[in-house]
Amino acid sequence: SLANDFAGLNFQKVMFDSGAGSILLPILDNKSIDDLLQRFPMDEYKWEFIPSKGVGIHNLTLNIEAKDGRVFNVALHQDLTSLASGKFTIKKLRFHLVREDIVTLLDPKKFQWNPLIRQA
Repeated sequence: SLANDFAGLNFQKVMFDSGAGSILLPILDNKSIDDLLQRFPMDEYKWEFIPSKGVGIHNLTLNIEAKDGRVFNVALHQDLTSLASGKFTIKKLRFHLVREDIVTLLDPKKFQWNPLIRQA
């Protein structure tokens, strides 16, 4: 499917973290990080780095969760009408991070924050 909506963000491709039993979303470029900051400001949302729990390589993930407990609406495979509705809610968004994402997120000139880094 090319139409997967997570809290109003569309993703054509998502990954599954087998160890955590959840979906990992890609960050496509630095503009995407800016968009995330505008949509999920740090005064309302908790941002934290957590190692993925899948089998094999354990990359860092960025988890975004509402501080007031709000949930995110998800709608999967909206372009495939033959499938049953894939609508549900989740407590946090999880993003797969590559090296460039981490460097951008930790740049003190761009982001004035102290990231939470939690062990899996």
